[in-house]
Amino acid sequence: MTTFLIFFCFLLSTSVTAATGVNVTNGNGIQLILVNNCKESVWPGILSNGEHPTIKDGGFHLPSGEEHVLQVPNQWAGRIWGRQGCYFNETTGKGSCQTGDCGGKLECKGIGG
Repeated sequence: MTTFLIFFCFLLSTSVTAATGVNVTNGNGIQLILVNNCKESVWPGILSNGEHPTIKDGGFHLPSGEEHVLQVPNQWAGRIWGRQGCYFNETTGKGSCQTGDCGGKLECKGIGG
């Protein structure tokens, strides 16, 4: 399995392409490890390109000093960015972010920041 580390702090935007040429030994796809090195929480936003499947419903909360492992399928392509200053209603998932907002939603589901 191939592993990529993506570190978040402030306005980081990363494009990721899991291409066929990547060495994937077990066929389970690509492992992305998101690490929050900021002093405050970040809310990674995830936007899949074109016909690629949505990952983790497009966004989630990542507290300071923590990491989260994402499994993405082989040949997945998309963008992952760190959103900051976010406040969301835990029941509805609606709210807003000061940076990289997804139309007021925790889970971007195809809405870019």
